Amino acid sequence: MKESRGHSRIQRIGDRASGSRLRRPWVAGLLTLWIAGSAMGQPSFPNLEVKANFMLNFARFVTWPEGIFESEASELDICILADPIYAGAISSVLSGRKIRRREVQILGPGTSEDALWCHVVIIPEALALLHDEVIDTLGSSSILTISESGGFAQAGGVANLISREGKVRLEVRWEALARSALELDPRVFPLVEFLGEAPEPAEEADSPTSVDPAEPSPGA
Repeated sequence: MKESRGHSRIQRIGDRASGSRLRRPWVAGLLTLWIAGSAMGQPSFPNLEVKANFMLNFARFVTWPEGIFESEASELDICILADPIYAGAISSVLSGRKIRRREVQILGPGTSEDALWCHVVIIPEALALLHDEVIDTLGSSSILTISESGGFAQAGGVANLISREGKVRLEVRWEALARSALELDPRVFPLVEFLGEAPEPAEEADSPTSVDPAEPSPGA
């Protein structure tokens, strides 16, 4: 039975706990797929490292609601939807990285419903056809959803990864961010293009480029 959009945070945490036994083998499996794919001459992914680092650094400035993480030591799960080869490639870039002292895990759920326990869900560029499914399934969950192709935020998702004048940026729908109960640090506002309603600009807010990347971000 399809999960309702009102799925409770408590149950989602339970879903995470029940799936924790499979996580580390899943991560190892993704890396194996990526290594095997590379050896077989799989196509490379343009701007992979730039995109992966940008999305990771953006997530540093997002605060999830209290209770979303099982404990202070819980990992932050970044899920690449329905593309295990690409998930393995992202994992090869971000392996061993942390966000606010939380270890980052890159996972590859096959469907939107499988991604209900993720903290960040990324829709690969080639899978724009999943936009409506992701919005319907995850739209009211406390999950940062990002698509690598346009139109997702315009349709009600949280963010699109875009390129402007050779620079990677994000289009963010503020209403979708608020609906997901996620908070965005004002210091990242200069690197974001807001769609629809936009937040009031913070006074004298430093951009991420002027913030020490080794310094823990607020929240979580």
